[in-house]
Amino acid sequence: MRRKGAGKKFFGSVLLGLGFLNALLGLKAGLAPGVFLFALFLGGGALVLAGVFESRKG
Repeated sequence: MRRKGAGKKFFGSVLLGLGFLNALLGLKAGLAPGVFLFALFLGGGALVLAGVFESRKG
Protein backbone atom coordinates (compact mmCIF):
# COMPACT_ATOMS: atom_id res chain seq x y z
CA MET A 1 0.00 0.00 0.00
CA ARG A 2 1.39 3.36 -1.04
CA ARG A 3 1.41 6.26 1.35
CA LYS A 4 -0.14 9.44 0.05
CA GLY A 5 2.31 12.30 -0.32
CA ALA A 6 5.43 10.19 0.30
CA GLY A 7 6.89 10.89 -3.13
CA LYS A 8 6.35 14.63 -2.83
CA LYS A 9 7.90 14.71 0.64
CA PHE A 10 10.90 12.68 -0.53
CA PHE A 11 11.53 14.79 -3.64
CA GLY A 12 11.06 17.99 -1.64
CA SER A 13 13.54 16.87 0.99
CA VAL A 14 16.04 16.01 -1.77
CA LEU A 15 15.66 19.52 -3.20
CA LEU A 16 16.10 21.04 0.25
CA GLY A 17 19.23 18.95 0.82
CA LEU A 18 20.70 19.93 -2.53
CA GLY A 19 19.92 23.58 -1.84
CA PHE A 20 21.59 23.35 1.56
CA LEU A 21 24.72 21.73 0.09
CA ASN A 22 24.78 24.27 -2.74
CA ALA A 23 24.53 27.12 -0.22
CA LEU A 24 27.32 25.74 1.96
CA LEU A 25 29.67 25.15 -0.95
CA GLY A 26 28.84 28.52 -2.50
CA LEU A 27 29.50 30.38 0.73
CA LYS A 28 32.74 28.46 1.23
CA ALA A 29 33.85 29.51 -2.26
CA GLY A 30 32.89 33.12 -1.56
CA LEU A 31 29.97 33.27 -3.96
CA ALA A 32 26.79 35.21 -3.30
CA PRO A 33 23.58 33.16 -3.17
CA GLY A 34 21.71 33.31 -6.44
CA VAL A 35 18.15 32.92 -7.61
CA PHE A 36 18.67 29.21 -8.27
CA LEU A 37 19.44 28.60 -4.60
CA PHE A 38 16.25 30.33 -3.48
CA ALA A 39 14.28 28.38 -6.08
CA LEU A 40 15.64 25.11 -4.67
CA PHE A 41 14.68 26.08 -1.13
CA LEU A 42 11.21 27.34 -2.07
CA GLY A 43 10.47 24.43 -4.39
CA GLY A 44 11.65 21.86 -1.88
CA GLY A 45 9.73 23.45 0.96
CA ALA A 46 6.58 23.69 -1.13
CA LEU A 47 6.80 20.02 -2.11
CA VAL A 48 7.36 18.91 1.48
CA LEU A 49 4.36 20.94 2.64
CA ALA A 50 2.22 19.63 -0.20
CA GLY A 51 3.16 16.07 0.72
CA VAL A 52 2.35 16.67 4.38
CA PHE A 53 -1.06 18.12 3.56
CA GLU A 54 -1.78 15.30 1.11
CA SER A 55 -0.91 12.64 3.69
CA ARG A 56 -3.12 14.27 6.35
CA LYS A 57 -6.03 14.67 3.94
CA GLY A 58 -6.37 10.94 3.30
